[in-house]
Amino acid sequence: MQKPDNNWSIFIKIYYRVGEIDEKDAVIIINYKMKIFPKSAYETKQDFFEKKRWTLHLALVYTHSQVGMNLQIHAFDHWSNDTCQDSWFTASSLHAVIVELNPKPEWITFILDNGPHYHNADLMIIMKDERNGIIYVRKWTYFETGEAKISIDSHYAQISHAIKCHICQGFDILQGSNIELAIEGICGTSAAHLKPKCTKGKKIKAEWSNEGEYAGYICAHSIPNIGKWNYF
Repeated sequence: MQKPDNNWSIFIKIYYRVGEIDEKDAVIIINYKMKIFPKSAYETKQDFFEKKRWTLHLALVYTHSQVGMNLQIHAFDHWSNDTCQDSWFTASSLHAVIVELNPKPEWITFILDNGPHYHNADLMIIMKDERNGIIYVRKWTYFETGEAKISIDSHYAQISHAIKCHICQGFDILQGSNIELAIEGICGTSAAHLKPKCTKGKKIKAEWSNEGEYAGYICAHSIPNIGKWNYF
């Protein structure tokens, strides 16, 4: 009996068969992998429980091959010391992926789970921000958390195996850059450090104009510093 195909794989195949994915389009599947801990071939149990961890954010990019009718798949892994799954981290990772695509697609479809770190208006607004000026999002497709992740889990299995081999060869995973070294041999995979720029200033300034076209209006963004002003 043939094993039922994965939902995401089915979506990709259907999308491709109807001619939706061509040289102008791309499909990006995104997912988090948490709790990548430092590892050493000589560690003790006490050392293990004192460890910090890193976040690994994966983007699987499906594009149309320039030669033939096949799909090209490239994996982008971003590691970070910031384990907060929020819209800014996700948008930063997606931006870093998109600027590396060559040729750049005109349209992108995102496939992702419906967890709060993805299924929120902030992420959509950030990616739609005109200042990005690099993509147009055709569709956001959400699945239940943990559902239909065979392609994602397969890549994570490769990463886990690569890290184990790295440790067996006498190397350590004591800093994020060691992750890049451990997985650099995985075909079609790029790894990089994503360092969020966080400001902790609490000063907030607001102004209301008493003259001009918008005198008496309240001016606001949908989220801070993103998109056009809305006037009320």
